[in-house]
Amino acid sequence: MLLTLSGIGVLLGIFVFKKKYFQRFIVSPIYGPETSNDNDKVTFYCVAFNCPIATRVMWCVKESGEDTFKSSEPWSKDEEERLLGCGYTIRTDQFEDKGLHKVITALNFTPSVSIHINTTIVCRFTSDGKTKAEKIKWKFPLSKPQVSGEKPIALSLGDSGDVICSTNLKDFNPKDIVITWSCGAGHYQDLETINVKITKNSQQTYDAKSVCRIPGNRFNDPGFKVRVTWRHLSMEEAERKEASAADLPWRPQMSDISVPRLLLHGEEAKLQCTISGYFPGDLKVNWLRREAGKPDLFPVSPSDKYKLPVMDVTRQEDQTFTCTASLIYSVSRKTDHGSEFICQVGHPSLESPLEKRTGELDVEGILAVDVMLDDTQSDRWLIAEVRGFYPRDIKVRWSRTTLSMKGYEEYPESNITFEGQPNNNDGTFRLISKCKISKFNRANKKYKVSVSHKSLEPPIEKIISRPIGDKFFLEEDKTPLPRYLTQREETLPPDSQKLKGSAEKRKCLIRSICVLLRHI
Repeated sequence: MLLTLSGIGVLLGIFVFKKKYFQRFIVSPIYGPETSNDNDKVTFYCVAFNCPIATRVMWCVKESGEDTFKSSEPWSKDEEERLLGCGYTIRTDQFEDKGLHKVITALNFTPSVSIHINTTIVCRFTSDGKTKAEKIKWKFPLSKPQVSGEKPIALSLGDSGDVICSTNLKDFNPKDIVITWSCGAGHYQDLETINVKITKNSQQTYDAKSVCRIPGNRFNDPGFKVRVTWRHLSMEEAERKEASAADLPWRPQMSDISVPRLLLHGEEAKLQCTISGYFPGDLKVNWLRREAGKPDLFPVSPSDKYKLPVMDVTRQEDQTFTCTASLIYSVSRKTDHGSEFICQVGHPSLESPLEKRTGELDVEGILAVDVMLDDTQSDRWLIAEVRGFYPRDIKVRWSRTTLSMKGYEEYPESNITFEGQPNNNDGTFRLISKCKISKFNRANKKYKVSVSHKSLEPPIEKIISRPIGDKFFLEEDKTPLPRYLTQREETLPPDSQKLKGSAEKRKCLIRSICVLLRHI
């Protein structure tokens, strides 16, 4: 009985010792990278602590539930050759301390996207008949390409006027990607890619840039499009982006319409608008006109009134175009005052035309000044007939040389009268200004009439010289002043005018005799 109890005690002691011993046999989780790129090596490792005797290690790699790799260390010669052939390597180090073993093992291989899509990695430790295992799920990281930049297709101009199209895709994995280009208007044709560059970025994924070249005149067709398509393992279907003429960054820029400072009735005026920075060169320019006080717009076409010169187009250093659109027209006070001209520009890059407006135009009359003499009455008058001016505000001043003949002095208002005249048919104004001068002054005098108006810069000045005698001459051409005819005289029959002329001659003869008598 005593022997039996002793045996049970020994067995119990051995059981308790072994239980405590194997409880200290600990295996860590499998450590390894969360992501990787195609063709980049990865390493997974696992550690076993407090192993009672030398330990055997086995690594197993499973894909979709089936073993793609299985090996243990130490391995046989056949296993070693198989390991070298499939790209897997195993390294195991064991350390003994106080009768217990510490085992560190590592599995190293180069993942392939075609093999390691959904992988389970298992590490088993066997020591003194006891086996413990750890496993980890590991997927080959697939990253979908992302479009980089403000626009999927970036457009730039080449030296020859071609359009260079490029696209940037970023953050994709694995490296392999297919990028193709095509273009057309409804029916697409493949284009040759002139450059593809793939680089690894700081996130350990890949970026790609693809470039193609297209003749710039293809974008003259508003329906023309260029398409880029890319395919990648991370995508179920190919993706694509398109660009058309509406995406071109070289849109026309219009200057304000230049208008002459003075629009003078009866003269030609030239309106100009500069259009710059556009590509391609297919630009359409239209001139429109709005009548004063009316909302409707009417197209301007070449005619006797309007001229549309051919635009002078130049290509700039940046390969964009610049041109100047012009409209030349004959100005009429009656039809053009208060009207407005509009320059409209159409281009393939524009959804709707651009336009610039002159604003309401202010037409001014062309001033004409005729100077005449009226000495048929008891008084003598210098007369200025001013016509064709607009607006009505005008200033007429008369002056004469001083006694010292070194300057001019203005006549007092009492010597000057104004006669309003009916408006001209074209809407301009006219008036007559009279200046009363002495009939008996025989000095060598000069007289000046100055006309100031908004349309004049500087004012018009006419100088009348009076040598000794009764002759008055225009200084500018030394011609005698014409005689002023009153409305009554203008309506007299020719015979009456002849008689009146004879009477005037007799009066002049009498004056001459009187002058001679005074000098005797």
